Amino acid sequence: MRRPALLAVVTLLAATALPAQSIWVGGGPTFPTGDYGNYAKTGWMASAGVGFPLGEAKKLAVQFEGLYGSNSHSDVDGDKTNLYGGLANLNYRFGDVSKLGLYVYGGAGLLVHDYKSTTYPDEAGSDSKFAYQFGAGLDIPLGGIALWIDAKYLRRAESYATALFPLMAGISIPIGKN
Repeated sequence: MRRPALLAVVTLLAATALPAQSIWVGGGPTFPTGDYGNYAKTGWMASAGVGFPLGEAKKLAVQFEGLYGSNSHSDVDGDKTNLYGGLANLNYRFGDVSKLGLYVYGGAGLLVHDYKSTTYPDEAGSDSKFAYQFGAGLDIPLGGIALWIDAKYLRRAESYATALFPLMAGISIPIGKN
């Protein structure tokens, strides 16, 4: 649990040290796919991050995201995989940022696959690998905040891949000079 806490602290420090556009938090269900979907059940994921605008129009932004999630296993009772990591994303928002709008993003970073087993404790372990994601969403400005919902594809780059589709919703809060 120390790594997700460290990632959250680094993200918050970056948010206060740089001219950030917004911070966000959210979460939702995850749907494993591919090799990971052969044994992992539907799980959950939480995400938090900070975004930095590029240019005056504020349609393009660099974002840093920390995430943590968990999926229990269907093949062995009591086994589960916790996923956590950090990614840097490039986000583009269509339309006026003060109105309902669509956005797309893609990014890369590290994702830790942390396997826990009560049945086979000798097989438990974790490793970090390069990961990438891409997704699209909708944000709904409501005065000083925005609600958002998005879907993405998240995958670790490996032969026996950890891949999933998170569906997430949350809140975005503007900070700094907007």
